[in-house]
Amino acid sequence: MNSEGTYGRYGLGSNPFRELTSDNIRAIDLMHVDQEIDEELNALREEIQESESKAVVAILGPLGAGKTERLLLFREWAKQEGLMCIFEDVTLDANGLLLRICESLIKKSKEGGFIKGFSTPKWYKELQKAEKRSRKEYDPERVATAIAAALNNTVPSLLLLNDLHNLKESPEMDRFFQTIQVTMNKIDPGVLIMMSSNYSDFVHFIDRNRSLEQRINRAIMVSGLKDKEAALLLAKRMAARRLVEDLDPLYPFSMESISIINEIAEGNPRQLLRYSSIVIEKAAKKKHSRIEKDTVMSILDELNEEDTLLIPKDRNVEEMSMA
Repeated sequence: MNSEGTYGRYGLGSNPFRELTSDNIRAIDLMHVDQEIDEELNALREEIQESESKAVVAILGPLGAGKTERLLLFREWAKQEGLMCIFEDVTLDANGLLLRICESLIKKSKEGGFIKGFSTPKWYKELQKAEKRSRKEYDPERVATAIAAALNNTVPSLLLLNDLHNLKESPEMDRFFQTIQVTMNKIDPGVLIMMSSNYSDFVHFIDRNRSLEQRINRAIMVSGLKDKEAALLLAKRMAARRLVEDLDPLYPFSMESISIINEIAEGNPRQLLRYSSIVIEKAAKKKHSRIEKDTVMSILDELNEEDTLLIPKDRNVEEMSMA
């Protein structure tokens, strides 16, 4: 079915809400909607940029709340500023994660011109050794010291660990946290270690590693979207698919219809996009000229299990549903 028969009636080339996650969205900084916590995160950027302090930050919230998006925004900022930045998606394989951190530090230190002088620094050699040992027995103290030294050598620098909750069932979890805690101890002002996790598993980590709590400067909860923030998120997504200029940024939605969808989604950005995708798809098929409050209620009342399959689930949703 062509766009004129579906979303073209709304001045859109396609369904603008099918991308549920921020992982694959280009120009993520343009698509991002600021919330209250972003003021604190913006201040944190300035602290790191000026090397005023070191920071160990946990971004917490439910699935789809925008935790990964915040880490990706910091990665984009670091790229724009030419800063050393290591971004890793956390998996069950804790040793593999440590290996990737070491590999990335080696690669970026070399390619980014962060190694100065003619002699190879001690920390670089230790990283090379750690890279070889991380699949076997390794000394957490030595590996952590090398990682911290690499980050300290390139301040401002960032280590971003996404979806820390995936370590919960890892047999190497405690050993990894021992390594990362020593790293936290040894970093200098200008280094940021930021982790994202759902709240319940993060509490589990704290219960098992009480010293971890003492090393975290800030634990920041991602709150739900307010109605105006939800409207801005939908407007930005639709702007990227607009075929017709000079339309109301929210068209075909009314503000009342967005408020209803946001209420049902409980302010969760991913659920907001999921419901909005279903609503706009069904409204287009029914040839509604606008999506009003009554339109949303009617469509949602008709939903069945098959309707939830209209939107492909992303990897994280699949993993969490099996947990």
